[in-house]
Amino acid sequence: MDCDQLFLKVISLLLWLQVSSSASSTTTGAGGCGSTLTGSAGTLTSPNYPGNFPENSHCVWNITVPSGIISLTFYEVDFESSPTGCTDNLYVYDTFSNIQLFSLCDAAVPVTVTGSSSSVRVVFTSNSSSQGHRGFSASWYAIITTSTVPSTLSTDAEVVECCHKAALRANLLLLAFITFLYFAY
Repeated sequence: MDCDQLFLKVISLLLWLQVSSSASSTTTGAGGCGSTLTGSAGTLTSPNYPGNFPENSHCVWNITVPSGIISLTFYEVDFESSPTGCTDNLYVYDTFSNIQLFSLCDAAVPVTVTGSSSSVRVVFTSNSSSQGHRGFSASWYAIITTSTVPSTLSTDAEVVECCHKAALRANLLLLAFITFLYFAY
């Protein structure tokens, strides 16, 4: 494969990532309390967000990305807590192993949780006195891992130089596109 072919593959991958993330699911399910979400990227919020979430909620979201591993970023967390501990909670589990990856009730945000597979389960619970709290806002996206990308590269110096040149050309093209968008709007 020559450098021009590699450049085209890099551009194709960038376009594929853009299209994949644009075609994601953002459905939150009936009432906004739990559902199954799929796609390369999307958003997730507590019920009624940005309004106050209801009392006695128990919501479960199963989120799956088509390939790679999943990463979630929580941008806002507004839960009730007391001096004795948390009264509203959010848990993130790896779907396949059922291992708890993260527990949250009151944390500095943003906070990112990276799963160990392509699927996680997010569980949100509130108690009977959860009044005046917004809940949470989060997004997820797929992280492409080396196991999801064909390993056709070698350590040959000529191939490494070719990869560097292809990446540089792709970055210059991306910079030109961003500049065009800036001046066009």
